[in-house]
Amino acid sequence: MGAFDTIAKGALSQFGREFGRAAANSLLQGKNSQKIELTENYIGRIKTSDSSVIRAIKTIQKVEFVIQDKANASRLIDITDEFINVNKFNGVDTLLNINDYSILADIYNDKFTHGSVLISTDFKDKVMDLLEVKRNELKQTVDDFNEGCKQFVDEQLIIWNQKKVTKKKLLIWAFPIWGLLGIHNFYLGKMGQGFFQLLFCWTFIPAIFNVIEFSKLISMNDTDFDWKYNPEFAFFSIFKFSE
Repeated sequence: MGAFDTIAKGALSQFGREFGRAAANSLLQGKNSQKIELTENYIGRIKTSDSSVIRAIKTIQKVEFVIQDKANASRLIDITDEFINVNKFNGVDTLLNINDYSILADIYNDKFTHGSVLISTDFKDKVMDLLEVKRNELKQTVDDFNEGCKQFVDEQLIIWNQKKVTKKKLLIWAFPIWGLLGIHNFYLGKMGQGFFQLLFCWTFIPAIFNVIEFSKLISMNDTDFDWKYNPEFAFFSIFKFSE
């Protein structure tokens, strides 16, 4: 029973717990924003606001094992079904909540290990055959999940890499004189701001802001630059995959 215990856990944890909501928080609220507290999301009663993954986590945590082998095997089938039913990749929404899937894998594996050791090694019943079928089904869903994540992230990185604002080009267009005319805003797609700066460049007021902005650009590291000017690329770059 133990041979499969770490497969789902290892497959899902390849993303690392530093991703998921921490990444979403960086993307949606700013890189230096306060991190979201996760602990309370996975305990207590099931709420109507809970996602399907969090519902599965809470449901699995509530499972209690008994003395009878058959009853425990049935409970292992139930928690495996809970995992299978929600272990589906759904684009950005899944990536934004990847930490939930990692927590689910951890809790499932801990619960499965606990339950499986309570079953006698010589116990024979059709329910054990069904459990084996479910475990194989779960392994397939985990493989599909991870392949879906990797393929989607790779595709998005290609797309957003082609659309990236490059620091070198932005520095050229933001350089004083060009920057005074607001040319860098046109490069960034800020058409309204560009026309406004071009219209009032004769006042030299924009020049003051341009010098400040240019100085910030020079001192900005690549990671901070991407989070500010290429947030989509920065977000998808967070996700790493083990070979």
